Amino acid sequence: MAGCPSGHIRQPVRISAFLVVESHRRLGRANDRVRVPRQYWARRPLVNLLLSLLVATAIGVAANAGRRRKLHESNLRLVAVLYSQYLAAHGGETPRDEGDFRAFVHSLGPAVLERVGLAGLDELFVSRRNGQPFAVKYQGGGWALDGAIAHEQEGASGTRYVATELGGVSEF
Repeated sequence: MAGCPSGHIRQPVRISAFLVVESHRRLGRANDRVRVPRQYWARRPLVNLLLSLLVATAIGVAANAGRRRKLHESNLRLVAVLYSQYLAAHGGETPRDEGDFRAFVHSLGPAVLERVGLAGLDELFVSRRNGQPFAVKYQGGGWALDGAIAHEQEGASGTRYVATELGGVSEF
């Protein structure tokens, strides 16, 4: 290698594909065939692998989002949210019975039910999956599910939706 005026030895410099193309464009040789260094092509399998992983992740997320959407379309989701609001409004005390809970929901106004496409209170307490009423936790009743406030009495396809005290819905 030839030395430079300061006496240092020149080291070979790796040139990126971008710099090669950019220098050809600046020199007016944009239409000339550009030789891209080998290092760029050596990385191509890695890029393909990363793109494949990204696509696979996107497909998995989309499939999971479809399942979540079903849970949120359930009336039980709204029952859980309204139940949590009842607890907050009444100092953590559970409703005495279904009539007490219905009166609270009715006091919130019809817009609450209309936003989720329900015509009335009767539709709220019935599962869309099987047409059966939900079992809801009230005062004085023996409730076996700790942390749950409501659930489907009869599930569908071997599973049931269960609403928790925090307002979430899970499928079991």
